[in-house]
Amino acid sequence: MFEVARSLLDHFGSLRTMLDAEYADFDGLRGIGPAKKAQLLAIMEMARRSLVEKMRQRPLMNSPEAVEDYLRLH
Repeated sequence: MFEVARSLLDHFGSLRTMLDAEYADFDGLRGIGPAKKAQLLAIMEMARRSLVEKMRQRPLMNSPEAVEDYLRLH
């Protein structure tokens, strides 16, 4: 499993890029079939929703990073 995770990060270049990936972006990647693609996309969507919830609890925009995080989610 770590080999697949490492190859995904190598392919996408960063976790951020992978989080922005769509279903077709995983086509042809070794160890990633239709079921695994669906799982990855579901996990990434849950992570996004968690970040949105966190931002709603703390709406203060007191740093450039906070503004960037907010804009990425929207």
